[in-house]
Amino acid sequence: MGMIKNFGHFWSRSHIQWGTPGKGNSGHLSGFKRDERSFVANFRTQIAIYILYDRNREVVYLGQTGGRENDRLFDRLKAHTRDHLRDRWEYFSWFGVRQTTNSGDLHEGQSHESKPFVKDNAVALDEFESVLLQLFEPRLNKQGPAWKALDVEEYLQFVEEEEDQLAMIIERLDGLEGAISKGLRSD
Repeated sequence: MGMIKNFGHFWSRSHIQWGTPGKGNSGHLSGFKRDERSFVANFRTQIAIYILYDRNREVVYLGQTGGRENDRLFDRLKAHTRDHLRDRWEYFSWFGVRQTTNSGDLHEGQSHESKPFVKDNAVALDEFESVLLQLFEPRLNKQGPAWKALDVEEYLQFVEEEEDQLAMIIERLDGLEGAISKGLRSD
């Protein structure tokens, strides 16, 4: 079974139920299954990779929840209504790892069927986020992919013509260096 259990694509920030101050209504992030409108689940506590889009649906930021910081999707989205991204996103997509229960809640990940996500898969979440950061290079992400922390090496494509040109340039530079040295000795 794969890591991603469910996702929401191009959800609207304006339709998030942020809740009200005080006890009782802390808000929710609800969605229904594509083919089963009567089944509504609350993804407030989802562990996920998420992407923020501007009004033109261009990627401006991507992040993760539930990894090493142990935060959740709703809390991260709410934080982005108050940080440097507050006026820069209108839509979001998310790819979650916690399955829904029959009641529409999310599994805590502690059952015998699934190991706790945070402990066992934090590195996988970091890798997934790094791949997306590398591919999309969102303009508002202040950090890039975590390749060094993940001990991943980047390779650049070898182009034979470039090697030939580089060898020719080095040969000419060596010739110039020799001519300059010769000219300095004759002075």
